[in-house]
Amino acid sequence: HTARSRMFILHSLEPLLKAVTPSKCAGPEFWGVYARWFKLQGELLSATECLLKQCRGLQTSKWQEDEAAFKAFGRASLDLCSAYREAAAASEGNTGAKELA
Repeated sequence: HTARSRMFILHSLEPLLKAVTPSKCAGPEFWGVYARWFKLQGELLSATECLLKQCRGLQTSKWQEDEAAFKAFGRASLDLCSAYREAAAASEGNTGAKELA
């Protein structure tokens, strides 16, 4: 795929993602996908917000009792930490680092 077709696909997904956001369908899996979309757009702070929502959504499940849910929560938590580090590194010297504090 060319860069142009990739950007076309990413741009085409935006209305769908925005339509799902306020609905009850926006569960933890959705927030993980939306975070990846924001990261591809270069919007790292928005990606971290989505990953935080994913972690919060997974906390409401029985993650402490179910091995698969525990692994999903752990993976999402690690993704969130990595995203915070990446966003902080990208915003060094900018005011964006203050937003992560």
